[in-house]
Amino acid sequence: MKDALNSRTDYYDEVTGELLQQRWYDAEGKAIWDRDWKHNDSNNTHTFPHDHYWDWEKNSGHPPRLEYVGPNGEKINMNYC
Repeated sequence: MKDALNSRTDYYDEVTGELLQQRWYDAEGKAIWDRDWKHNDSNNTHTFPHDHYWDWEKNSGHPPRLEYVGPNGEKINMNYC
């Protein structure tokens, strides 16, 4: 399935209906930003929600999903909606 261009997709747990992740796409349909609301964290190292961005310049086939860290150490970018 081709995701919509310049859009956001929300992913929910099929059983509980809980929001797990939001993903934003650019004009070419490439993932550019993720906000993780919940996922497996067996090492208890994550705070939720937290953001990641996709760096397509590093690898056009499957780029790394990098952790967002704001200028004050914040894990979410409140300017990204």
